[in-house]
Amino acid sequence: MSALRLGSAFVLGALVAALGALILGEYEFEGSLPWAAGPLLGLVVAEVVVSVGRQRGALVGLAVGALSFGAVAWAG
Repeated sequence: MSALRLGSAFVLGALVAALGALILGEYEFEGSLPWAAGPLLGLVVAEVVVSVGRQRGALVGLAVGALSFGAVAWAG
């Protein structure tokens, strides 16, 4: 059950990251926007993954960071 929950958490996290990238892609990345939007998107993605997966740790954090980085890179 735990592996299924964690797997679905990462799928939902990837969907949230993709949605965030599409929303952030509508704005110009100038000034302080990337410095504010990147961490906030990372917090939202991390909250979804941790809430659904119910697991925390270094590997989960690295995966969420990679998802968030990919979303901001895609948006910019």
